[in-house]
Amino acid sequence: MPACSSENSSTLWSSSPPMSRSSSVSPPLPGTPLSTSPPRMSPVSMLKRTSSNVVMSTSHAPNNLSRASSLSSMSTVILSQRRQQQRQQQQHHHQQGILAADSRNVERSNDSIFSRILSWYFGLLLSLFRSVFNVIGYAIWAPAFWASAWICLFWVFLQLPLTALKWFITVLHTPAYERSRNKRCVLISGGSTVQAVHLARNFYKAGARVIVCDLEGLFGLAKFSTACSKYYTIPRPGPRNVTEYIKALRDIVQRERVAYYIPVSAASTAYYDALAKPHLEIMGCECFVPDASEVTALDDPLELLRRCRMLGLTIPQHFLLRSMQDLSALYERNEVEADYGPTDARITCIRINSLSDEDNGAAWVTAGGIDYNYVKLKFRSKYSRGLHYRVLVYGRPTPRGLWLF
Repeated sequence: MPACSSENSSTLWSSSPPMSRSSSVSPPLPGTPLSTSPPRMSPVSMLKRTSSNVVMSTSHAPNNLSRASSLSSMSTVILSQRRQQQRQQQQHHHQQGILAADSRNVERSNDSIFSRILSWYFGLLLSLFRSVFNVIGYAIWAPAFWASAWICLFWVFLQLPLTALKWFITVLHTPAYERSRNKRCVLISGGSTVQAVHLARNFYKAGARVIVCDLEGLFGLAKFSTACSKYYTIPRPGPRNVTEYIKALRDIVQRERVAYYIPVSAASTAYYDALAKPHLEIMGCECFVPDASEVTALDDPLELLRRCRMLGLTIPQHFLLRSMQDLSALYERNEVEADYGPTDARITCIRINSLSDEDNGAAWVTAGGIDYNYVKLKFRSKYSRGLHYRVLVYGRPTPRGLWLF
């Protein structure tokens, strides 16, 4: 056992080759355990190396600490400088943003001030225009408005007693059985005319119930007659409201059960009454209206004269002029007559001055004249342009002139 231990110790301390070994010893071959195993070192060398490392580490410790502190201080300085630069940049950007916002606000304030000035100016002009218009409108329309209002009130106050008087007279003079008796109903248009009032009275005396209608805006003369039982207003007919006019007549006929419709109207509404005739006849109302073609023919003066000539009736002398040549031919071949009168007083003098005929025309009195209050003159000219006379008729009040072309 001791021998073994000594051998082992000798081998442990002599594991490294001796220092006196020559360098000519061949290195270990690769792949052998010696080549792969770590180099062997003695404990003394290891101790020396560790001690030297400790001494070197202790000697270099202050230097390392100073280097670390310097590096940390440099890093902190760099970081602080970067932070200051970032803060300065942020402050610069913030100041630029504030300046830009201030400039925008200033521009907006300038624009808003300019727009406010413009709006105030135009508002002032508009208010002035409105005030002037209101003053002028009040000056113009106020008298007319108040006058129309007073006329309307007067008309309402006038209608009330007239309507009450009509009802009172009807109750006194018409028996109860006559008022309740079933009568034929007659519709008469044109209630603002005297002819409609006469027709209403005649039909009322004949025992009929009379309904009168008239256009809107006209004075209802027949409304206050005791012969009129009811009064209606209908829209004024025209090319655009023909259907409204016909519908109004149909409503009256249906509501009052009218048996006869007698229009008393002018030529303007006669055509529309003729258009409403077939619609009313379907409802059982007999219309005293010619057809639309007949109304159109009667409304044309030339067609009326032609029909009168065909029937052998006496017609007045007339000429149809379609151009200036027809007028010139009329002056060349025929005579022109002119009536002047009646005057306010008897004629004392007649003076005819020829202006364009160079005294080649002729004029004379055919009727009336001096000591009359009218005069009828006849002229003749041989020029195609016609005649151009100035006639002065003297009466006692003032002389009057007449130009003829």
